[in-house]
Amino acid sequence: MMFYLLYKFQYTSMNLSNSIFVPNMIIFIISIGLNIGAGNIFTPVNYTVLKFFNRKKAKELYEDYADYVDQKKKEVKNYWFLTLATITLLIVAYVLTI
Repeated sequence: MMFYLLYKFQYTSMNLSNSIFVPNMIIFIISIGLNIGAGNIFTPVNYTVLKFFNRKKAKELYEDYADYVDQKKKEVKNYWFLTLATITLLIVAYVLTI
């Protein structure tokens, strides 16, 4: 879609490189944030909202905040494959510029 909107399907290596590079750079930055756990800054907010709006369920699931944090640490996901895929596509975009 980006290729159509910006370049009107003019197939040159520079246009292909730019249309691959821009979205991949955004995804790369997001994947780095996911891998280093940047979303953990919202854990206290999530716990507060859970306790405020659904006290009964929160009390059944978690005794206190420490239990909530321990459960969230067990649910950690690994996004290194996404980072590797975006690095590969960034290299492809760079090769197309040469």
